Parts: sequence; structure tokens; C-alpha cells
Amino acid sequence: RPDVVAVTRDGDLLSAHAAAGGSHAQQSLIEIQGAVDEAAEALLAATAAGERLGFDLSRLEAERLDARKRVDVALARLHESDATLAAVAEELGQYGSQARSAKGEAQRLTQAIEKAEAARDEDRDGLGELEARLE
Repeated sequence: RPDVVAVTRDGDLLSAHAAAGGSHAQQSLIEIQGAVDEAAEALLAATAAGERLGFDLSRLEAERLDARKRVDVALARLHESDATLAAVAEELGQYGSQARSAKGEAQRLTQAIEKAEAARDEDRDGLGELEARLE
């Protein structure tokens, strides 16, 4: 039951959400020395872990900087490639325009040649008639 509070013979208070008090007996020198030894070992382990993490952090920072440099180089190459592609696209557009103009000019010349040949044929026929009249 959450509303029940118990009191032990040593004066400790216990409830569903809290505990207070503790033993009034003093720790022995051996227990204190054991706790000090455990704390010293924990400190050494924490110090070693901190140093390992510091080395790992330095290595990872160097890797991050190297990766950043590679990204910057790749990005510069990408921009250069984009500029080259844009120039090629512009040049292709100009060639396409020139090809369309040349095709139009070729069609006009073909029509002019056909008209000139037709006129020549008419003139030859007319010349033939005139020569026939002269004889």
C-alpha cells in the first residue's frame, strides 16, 4: 500500500516513495580502507577512460577535418563540372541554332536552284522555238 510508512527498530523510515535513516553503527577501519581502495580503483579507471576518450576525440576530430577537406574538394570539383556542363550546353545551343539556320538556308538555296533550273528549261524551250523560226 502506498500510504503505509514503516519505522524499524533502528529508527529507519520506509515508505513506498522514500527511505530515511540508516545504521548508527560505525564502520571499521578495514571497511573504510576497502571503500577508499574501491574509490581509488574507480578513479584510476575513470582517469584511464577519460584519457582513452581524449585520444579517441583527437583521432575523430582529425578524421572529421580530413573528411571535411575531401567534401570541400569534391564540392569544388562538382561546381567546376557544373560550370563545364553549362558551357557545353550553351555551345550545343549555339550549334543547334547554327544548324537550324544552315538547314533553312539550304532549303532556300534548293528552292532557288529549282526555280533557276525551271527558268533555264523555259528559256531553252524558248530558244529552241526561236532557232526553229530562224531556219
